[in-house]
Amino acid sequence: NGGFVYVDCEGQEAKVVGVTYVDTPDVNAKDLYSKNHAVEFKGPHRMEERFRRCHAEKGHWTPVTLSFLRDAGVGSFMWLNPGESAGTHPIKLGAFAYSSAAADDDSSASAVYYILKSEDDLR
Repeated sequence: NGGFVYVDCEGQEAKVVGVTYVDTPDVNAKDLYSKNHAVEFKGPHRMEERFRRCHAEKGHWTPVTLSFLRDAGVGSFMWLNPGESAGTHPIKLGAFAYSSAAADDDSSASAVYYILKSEDDLR
């Protein structure tokens, strides 16, 4: 069990999304993920270069430390907040983004993002 707490620019709680494991799913449950027993992401979606570069200039990318990601050519990652733009797919609840570049700005890099599935996306 766990979840995500979203805060606004002032650090005030804006939304809480619970993640709960249940043995028998409750079709009437208000918990967004109890039907699937897991947090699910949708993608990959190509991140537009202007967004990748903007986050690089602001220092938002974090170097990847997991060897399986580095072996796959991933240099850095970041979290995209709900409502941020990264490409043609809206980010309702947040997303993880992965770049082929290290955390600094590399004009030859490419990036993708995986959006946290919303209630509308559940299987």
